[in-house]
Amino acid sequence: MAKAKAGLAAVAGLIVWCGAASAEDFKVGVVLPMTGPGADIAKNLVYGFNAAVPLINARGGIGGMKVAPVVCDSQSQEQQAILCDRRLLTDEKVDLLLGNGSTPQTLAALPVIEQVGVPLFSMAAGTAIYRPFRKWVFKGLNSNEDQIAVEIEYLKKKGWTHVAIIRDNGPFGADISSIYHEFVKGTGLEIVADEQYTSTDQDMTAQVTRVRALKPDVIVDMAATAPPGALVAKKIVQLGIAAPIIVGTNLQTAGFVALAGDAADQIIYTALKVVLPDLPKSDPLYDNIAAFDDEFHKINLGIEMNGLSPNTADGLMVTQAVAKSLGPRALDHDALRQALETAKDIPGLQGIWTYTPTSHEVSLKDGTALVKYVNGKWVSVQ
Repeated sequence: MAKAKAGLAAVAGLIVWCGAASAEDFKVGVVLPMTGPGADIAKNLVYGFNAAVPLINARGGIGGMKVAPVVCDSQSQEQQAILCDRRLLTDEKVDLLLGNGSTPQTLAALPVIEQVGVPLFSMAAGTAIYRPFRKWVFKGLNSNEDQIAVEIEYLKKKGWTHVAIIRDNGPFGADISSIYHEFVKGTGLEIVADEQYTSTDQDMTAQVTRVRALKPDVIVDMAATAPPGALVAKKIVQLGIAAPIIVGTNLQTAGFVALAGDAADQIIYTALKVVLPDLPKSDPLYDNIAAFDDEFHKINLGIEMNGLSPNTADGLMVTQAVAKSLGPRALDHDALRQALETAKDIPGLQGIWTYTPTSHEVSLKDGTALVKYVNGKWVSVQ
């Protein structure tokens, strides 16, 4: 990780922000898969977090209090994610949670979060995390629905009507499949294949061979983590399939590009406006993105932003906005949750944020973009 003014330090499995918290601080707990298959995703979320904290604190903190983060490594394991959430909620007594970096790990820990009662901004794309409605859970990043809506519009524009899906057999993959099958209705698009693999599969030859026989126009490879996504993409190229490959925002990283190897040039990446170099100043997100971009590159030397960079920042931005009227009462979890439920038209980095007492969802489709990786740069696709 690049050098930074402030950063993360590992202590017996718990990762804490350098610098001691005081009783006057607003403690933010973050659970991420810092090790294991999800590490590339977590690394990029941390880059954004490293920039978000000083930016939020420079703007007055939350309820006038300085943000003091405590981060725990879920090790890409569901049981460890539960332990992390329990530790942060009961021992560290955090006032807000950002986590858990994957759909299965977040779903596993939801009972703990709901029992203790602390607002969580979900750092995973699966809609099952916040649907059905959960009192303490708020959508925190662009979901599979946001991404797939943009992807389908692009497929229609390109005339790619035969769609093959290759995905994992867990909650994340099931979410991808369900949304795609629902969203293609009435569009003229057809799902010609919906192949699955397990988390332990190391060879995707059988799945990709079956897909090749169907001659799809495009292949959806929205994997939960980089390793299986790269295995699928590389096998597609090895078997001579020339169809474009679409991956999700969580794989729009330099780490995934390196893993994908020769397949990288064939991939279309779902991303966010933050990666676009020519975002117009008239865009409602421009001011926040420009400020975040400056802080990001000041803190993370030599690191480029991607679609994961703003995820941990937006939850803090929304919380800061609604907590201005609360002051120290932002430490009251019920008061903070109710304030979040009044959030209306708050510009962040991924989109415009609005919640209500009966819906903790928000559409971030307008902040989503499609890009390719060309000569070391992210370039918008047409």
